[in-house]
Amino acid sequence: MVYYYEVVLPVAVRQTYTYCYDKDDDIFYRRVKVPLGVKDYTGFVISRIDKPDENITYKTIKSVIDKEPLLTDDLAKLYKLILKEQFTYPYIALNTILPPVLKLYKYTARKSYEKEEEIVILNQSILNTKRIIDDLLKKAPAQAIILQILLTYGGEFTRREIVKFSCKGYGVIKELEDKKYIKLVKRKDEVSEVMAPIKRKVGGTKLTADQCKIVNSIKNSLSPIVFNEFLIFGVTGSGKTEVYMAVIDEVLKLGKQAIVLVPEISLTTQIWERFYERYQDKVVLSHSGLSDTHRLSIWRKIKSCEVKIVIGPRSALYAPFNNLGLIVVDEEQSLTYKANENPRINSRDLAIARAKILDIPVILGSATPSVETFYRAQNNQSTLLVLQERINKLDLPEIEIVDMREEFKKRGTQLFSETLKTEIQRVLRSGHQAIIFLNRRGYSRFVRCSNCGYTLKCINCDISLTLHGYGRKLLCHYCGLELQRPQNCPKCNSE
Repeated sequence: MVYYYEVVLPVAVRQTYTYCYDKDDDIFYRRVKVPLGVKDYTGFVISRIDKPDENITYKTIKSVIDKEPLLTDDLAKLYKLILKEQFTYPYIALNTILPPVLKLYKYTARKSYEKEEEIVILNQSILNTKRIIDDLLKKAPAQAIILQILLTYGGEFTRREIVKFSCKGYGVIKELEDKKYIKLVKRKDEVSEVMAPIKRKVGGTKLTADQCKIVNSIKNSLSPIVFNEFLIFGVTGSGKTEVYMAVIDEVLKLGKQAIVLVPEISLTTQIWERFYERYQDKVVLSHSGLSDTHRLSIWRKIKSCEVKIVIGPRSALYAPFNNLGLIVVDEEQSLTYKANENPRINSRDLAIARAKILDIPVILGSATPSVETFYRAQNNQSTLLVLQERINKLDLPEIEIVDMREEFKKRGTQLFSETLKTEIQRVLRSGHQAIIFLNRRGYSRFVRCSNCGYTLKCINCDISLTLHGYGRKLLCHYCGLELQRPQNCPKCNSE
């Protein structure tokens, strides 16, 4: 008997292709080798077609590459949702979900991940890696940089990747190996989760009354497990992470798994250490800073149920858990959840969509919720849970807003206000350090007249235009309006 399948191919068309297969094998969600024109392509079987067009002669699937399905049913539905809501090609939507080494490529399946690679691993027997890094910064800074990369981004890279990432030579790696700070191993498939040793912490921190109230509210959606969107609106330092872990404890007791999303790689280390301290080998870290081999190993561990919790940025949402019970989106308001490349999806929204598909709860956490998320909570479309106080009732940092227009009037055009200069000098005299954060794109966030204080704004959006290209053009980052910088102030005509 001949069966017909819908196959996604890595070609720039907004459609799938139909192929026939004469074996009664389950080939759903597997990669296959198929002909298209005079070439062979790696395709992906997404569904079976019961009633093909009888007037068409279909080509045959040449071979099935994978022994097991690469997607779970809910991830397949998520793929279709991405395809429906985004103006993109089917293979790009599919590649968003698949790990790098399993993505669709032209002609034949990518096999490089099966080759043995020499992998650089942080030595687990090192008890105080940070102290060693501090010592090396004085004597051998190149070695310190490589150790810092391994410690920060999960502890493992191929030799080629670590050399490219650190801009250091192979000789530096050899010196670290001689000192037994790292190990060089050849692995074909399995890669162990490597991390600087963290002592296991039995049980969690005792929750406050407000935290207990929130955990109990969420637990109502766990018996039985049903979809519910929770917004934990908690000030910075109010203990949102402890709430996440307390709920995850309940999820693990039910034999289910959890995904914890963080907005960017730089934030994974601090939350990872807290989770690893509590869950040890039950939790893994997944992000694009890891080698392809390492990410494939993590993906296989998740699929085989060897781990229960995945922490990471956007890509962690696509962990192929077969019994997922909870999704947590930390700092849900962060713009980094929105992809900058095609498809331009928002992982926070997809997390909610995956939770709906599986009928499981999703927790959004933030000290400054996004407008749309807070609107849903205010209109009873999600459950609002508030943490108003910091742990141990610590005071929030004092914030002072300085009106730079007044500074310009008093002291003329200058980069720093007198208040900022005074505070930096005070901090330095006390032996402390200061950070100046520039949250902007472009050369300057605005162009203001030093005479009258007039600021150039977008005629469409009424926001300040950003100065780009060494002062040559003004751009609106909302609508894309582009103007040449005027020589004179439109209001007072001064230069």
